Amino acid sequence: MRITFKKVIKTSILLIAVCVFSVLFCWDKTTPAESLQTLQDGHGADGPLVESLRGDLEESEEEIRRNQRSAKSFSPDADLINAIGNPQIQDDKINFKDFPKKSKKKSDNEATELDDIFISIKTTSSFHESRMQLLLDTWISKCRKQTYIFTDASDFSLIEKMPDGHVINTNCPESHYRKSLCCKMSKELDFFIDSNKRWFCHVDDDNYLNTDQLLQLLQKYNHTENWYLGKPSLSHPLEIQSRSREGQKVAFWFATGGAGFCISKALGIAMVPEAGGGKLIKVGDSIRLPDDCTIGYIINHILKVDLTRVDLFHSHLESQFRIQDPKKHITLSYNEQNVASVPGFSLKDDPTRFKSVHCKLYPSEEMCAGL
Repeated sequence: MRITFKKVIKTSILLIAVCVFSVLFCWDKTTPAESLQTLQDGHGADGPLVESLRGDLEESEEEIRRNQRSAKSFSPDADLINAIGNPQIQDDKINFKDFPKKSKKKSDNEATELDDIFISIKTTSSFHESRMQLLLDTWISKCRKQTYIFTDASDFSLIEKMPDGHVINTNCPESHYRKSLCCKMSKELDFFIDSNKRWFCHVDDDNYLNTDQLLQLLQKYNHTENWYLGKPSLSHPLEIQSRSREGQKVAFWFATGGAGFCISKALGIAMVPEAGGGKLIKVGDSIRLPDDCTIGYIINHILKVDLTRVDLFHSHLESQFRIQDPKKHITLSYNEQNVASVPGFSLKDDPTRFKSVHCKLYPSEEMCAGL
């Protein structure tokens, strides 16, 4: 049979057409995952390729899972959150319910609210049942969300009574000596800075805190300025030997921690170079003084910020029996028979008078029904 040049050309074209059709057919069988993997291998990526989800909301969950971002590059601001109807959908490393909701940034010109205050309580494990339970039953019940407890041991019975992350085991020594006190105060200050709240207010586990009066006080001051509010336990500045000049003394005021004190956000930030990240402990060691004195030393001596005296704070060192109307005071305390003169429960049922104080301030509380 004679083969002409024309027949060869026709046969070649037919073979080329068959090859092209075969290639297109095989390419169409490639899955999206295989295509992504090929592109991914070309870029040397370790995880799934980052893509945006702007598709139809009716898209299947399987398709969403195949296209969602990798955990390393996921941003809460991405369109992905708006595209997924079920926030419980999980991929290998992503659980969307773990991402906090974005909150609107508050203007510095807006009035201070209770949620702007970081209330910090310093305690120890031996007082969890006796002192802390009393506070939980009384004033903490009015500000549980704003209160943080700093202790020295893990106690699940205490943890379960507070919001998540509000009971902090500092791993500091279980003692009332200088190093333990400065260790806990250092943690308190660092947590406050991280919270980005307007005010840091510290109290001890033998204080009753009247949050209504506290809020009224703080609304009079600007948190963007340096403010150190509290009450000294001495009638004169504390004098100690200078750290840098041998033979010389330095004098400074400090607010006693036993009465409670407050520090503005601006001042807290200014303290970071001297006290942040555990430096407060080193300062306390160098001047050999407890936590409240060390705070005063840093603020008043190093930073040259004055203590603003607020006589509405009270420690157990004062005569508590003079306090008859708790509505006019910010903190109260107790020491054996040295308690506030507030009627209510019997001394047997309420030896600290904190329950009676609480019922004076909040008479509609269930615990006050019999008074």
